[in-house]
Amino acid sequence: MNKKGIKSITGQVIGPFALFLVILMVGEMIFIVRFQGNHYLGLRAKSAAYLASYTAEIFEEYDAIEWFADFWSDHYDEMRFVYDPKGIEKLEQEWDEKNGLINIWDFTEDEIEDFSDEDQLLLAEIAYAYCSEELDLMMSNFDLENCYAFKLEDDDVFYLASGGTSEKKRHSQGGDVYELGDESPYDEKKDPVLLYLADTESSSEEELALNRMGYTLKDMIKGNDVVMYAPVIDRYGEMVMLTAASLDWGRAFTYTKRVALLINILTAVLVVLIMGWISFLLRKYVILPIDREQEVIQEYGRGKDPEKALRGLAAIQTENEIKSLAESFSAMIWEINHYTEEIRSVTAEKERIEAELSIAARIQKDILPSDFPAGKEFALYALSDPAKEVGGDFYDFYYLDKTHLAMLVGDVSGKGMSAALFMIAAKTLIRTRAKLGGTPAEILKDANEQLLENNPSFMFVTVWFTVIDLSTGKGLLVNAGHTDTVFKRADGPYEILKNPHSLVLAALEDTRFEEYSFKLRPGDRVFIYSDGVTDAQNIHDEYYGTERMLAALNKNREAPVQELLTAVRRDVEEFSQGTSQYDDITMLGFTYFG
Repeated sequence: MNKKGIKSITGQVIGPFALFLVILMVGEMIFIVRFQGNHYLGLRAKSAAYLASYTAEIFEEYDAIEWFADFWSDHYDEMRFVYDPKGIEKLEQEWDEKNGLINIWDFTEDEIEDFSDEDQLLLAEIAYAYCSEELDLMMSNFDLENCYAFKLEDDDVFYLASGGTSEKKRHSQGGDVYELGDESPYDEKKDPVLLYLADTESSSEEELALNRMGYTLKDMIKGNDVVMYAPVIDRYGEMVMLTAASLDWGRAFTYTKRVALLINILTAVLVVLIMGWISFLLRKYVILPIDREQEVIQEYGRGKDPEKALRGLAAIQTENEIKSLAESFSAMIWEINHYTEEIRSVTAEKERIEAELSIAARIQKDILPSDFPAGKEFALYALSDPAKEVGGDFYDFYYLDKTHLAMLVGDVSGKGMSAALFMIAAKTLIRTRAKLGGTPAEILKDANEQLLENNPSFMFVTVWFTVIDLSTGKGLLVNAGHTDTVFKRADGPYEILKNPHSLVLAALEDTRFEEYSFKLRPGDRVFIYSDGVTDAQNIHDEYYGTERMLAALNKNREAPVQELLTAVRRDVEEFSQGTSQYDDITMLGFTYFG
């Protein structure tokens, strides 16, 4: 081969590499000095904006949020400020003793006005406690500097609710954090965005977000914090109040800039030393062996003598990728001769795996209880269809004693064998712990810690778990990131019961699971499902959704529980006909007879 005009590998690699490193270091310095600050601040601003919007959603869950906001503003001096779980539980017990099962999020203003003044005050205290508890979780889970809801009144900020932590306590707890009824002066020059949002005639979140983009990030900075706001919109589309969330940005950015500068200085020193050494190694271990390999391959191409070519390639001993390339060429001849045998081996292995999966599917099916009890107190039925041979959905039910029945439905992240193994572990741990006694929150807390001890794949599981006293109909429920409960009174339709969700299992240590109580009356029904039901799609990429599920339930509302679940499953199959099942589908139905 004519090598005239062929450039050296050393020159082609070292030259551009050195130029690239110089440009990269100069560009990195410029980027750090001029752009990294705004970029990092922008990321923090986006995070704060998202958290502010999420804070607004906490209040928007209440259909009567405008009534609550007005009541808090007018009667804060009459209210009890309750921030601890035991205090909240006492408020709930006060309400339950007077009015029974509470679903505070669905109350309308007209319904609340029908209550007595005393009950209205108690209801406002419960709503304030729930919102404060959610804001506390926001503060601790996302390391927020501040998280609060407020109104602008004249030249003051009137606080409606705020989040706190053990370090950042509210005024009534002996700290400096504002709470309901507190006011602080408002300076338009320091915070022009806030006044603009409060005075805007727009009430939609989209338009408010666009209006807010007219201000720079400097308008959002308060010292080392970046503060973002979001409107709280009631069910009529009107803005009731504003929420705010702030994150620290100064410390992390200063540290990052210093580290990057030090790395650039060290890199510049090392580059000069490395260039000469790389040039020497390239010639010794790459250029000369490649020239020899090229000669051997060209000779093989002319003489078609494989044995001679293989001997020549075997003589190349560079102990690097060049030698591996020669060995790969030599192995190719052997691989061709054994290609047919390899196909047979792969086919046999595939059949073995399929057989093992079939066995695993049978084992998983046997693990889920199939003997559904039916008696004078209740009727229960459940079904689970994995999307693959094995899946991560599961259900379980068992007596804790003669009168207490435990029921749960879970959904493990992911699919396939790994999800199935994690499902078995989660189901076994929860059942074993439940047999030892305790509330649902205590049981899930201990199970969460045990799942975290050996979870190298960072999987998690959503769990809906309840314990019901069959003699009274009273129960305790924990929803750890699972789908909402579907509830039906004896003389009513199936409806979604909105209750606060706790964090999923196997996500974080020391997770506190929130439980709430309920009471069933004879004829009441409970239906729980995994997201594989509502996320089922048809050939038009439409989701089955909650509305279709409720329609199927109410169409068969008086059917026995087994027929009810079968009807819903059949409705999902008919909807998604022509598409493959994407996610595991699990349902559990329960009817209380008293």
